Amino acid sequence: MEPQRVRLDADICEAALIDALAAAFDKRYPELFARGLVRYAGGVKEAWFARAEKLFQHIYSRKWCRGDPKDPAAITHRVECFSSRKTRQFGIDGPHTRENGVVIHTYSFAGDASPANTPREFLPVLPKAAFAAACDLFDEIAAAAGLTAIKAEQGNGAKRVVYDLTDDMVFESDSDAYRLDELEDALRAAQHEGCDLRVTSSFLGCGGTNPTKCIVGYARRSRCIYVHDFETELTHMPANCAPCARLDFLKQLQDENPFNVTLLKGGNNDRL
Repeated sequence: MEPQRVRLDADICEAALIDALAAAFDKRYPELFARGLVRYAGGVKEAWFARAEKLFQHIYSRKWCRGDPKDPAAITHRVECFSSRKTRQFGIDGPHTRENGVVIHTYSFAGDASPANTPREFLPVLPKAAFAAACDLFDEIAAAAGLTAIKAEQGNGAKRVVYDLTDDMVFESDSDAYRLDELEDALRAAQHEGCDLRVTSSFLGCGGTNPTKCIVGYARRSRCIYVHDFETELTHMPANCAPCARLDFLKQLQDENPFNVTLLKGGNNDRL
């Protein structure tokens, strides 16, 4: 199998930590920075592009922060690696951050070498172990720098869905803002033009400004709108679509039924 392009996402918000990781990784795999691509997004975060001898889905370090890990305002740091076996949205060109419609930061590449002008075969080929090593190196660097590891939440491996969208939320795209009841019409308009509807994560109250982080869609089975956050891999759906909310609604209908209709599971539902 031909080596495929791999992205190492240094989702690190302190320049000293990124510099330490780059220096340590360069000693082990100098070909990355000699022939690979380095992408910037306006802040100190970087993404490094190479190829892998063997494909994988997702290799990542622990998540770290300074201060109290339970503080929702704590800034987190992490290294994540994605190859062609993992579908993940990733910006490489155009605006990264807007404020009040004004572009604050744009994507750029070191030395103006980018995926647009660099053939894939020019990128260095690294073993899978190199990407695991990058994550291990960052764990060591973060611990030595006094950061605190955030314990991972335990899950069952299923896609995580949270029912937390409410009518008072505002969803900001790169050109407009919508209420929850306006998202479906906005999604239809975008699809009519052959586009995705993307919004920032600011609806969660976290101050997100990147309009590529979340995508809006429609869940046909649940018959409701949803917003998927590519960073947290959480799918947000309306609170009134939660299974418990639906059951409460059905029970309310039954209690308020003036004809005292008996709702039977798996039986004849029209018995009075």
